[in-house]
Amino acid sequence: MGSVVLTRGGGLSLPRAQGAQRFWGSAQKLPQGTQPVFIIPWNHKPPLLPSQQKMLEEAAKERNKPRERHHVFSQEFRPWFERKKINVDEFTILLEQLKHRSIHRGERGGPWNAAWRKWILANDNATKEEIFRYAGQLIYEFELFGPVMPYWKQPPPLPPGY
Repeated sequence: MGSVVLTRGGGLSLPRAQGAQRFWGSAQKLPQGTQPVFIIPWNHKPPLLPSQQKMLEEAAKERNKPRERHHVFSQEFRPWFERKKINVDEFTILLEQLKHRSIHRGERGGPWNAAWRKWILANDNATKEEIFRYAGQLIYEFELFGPVMPYWKQPPPLPPGY
């Protein structure tokens, strides 16, 4: 048969030197006049990678491009929208100037107004819900991006650090 090996807390009375306290050790004094070995630089920001720096520069260029307000519901058809109880000045998107001018370039307000003109002629009895659904469809088709807000309201400020 094998032999029995005693473990801590095995229920036997062992002399103090052989019990669990044997492994606790004693408090050691720290050396005098030494500097910390491990420092956590809480306020240190590592330098940006070149790709991160480029991304920030491109974002700054985008923010500084001139912008214009675009009426989601074309002003050309203001009387029609008013009959449908829609105030066209309540729904604008702040677009980059070049994008805004591209969707209005051409005769009679460009492709944006042409799309509304064609739809209104085919849907004169449209409900308010159908009108808003079509406005969303146009925003998607023309790839417009930004918050929809009243004409007189300022866009929200960018968060700090941007």
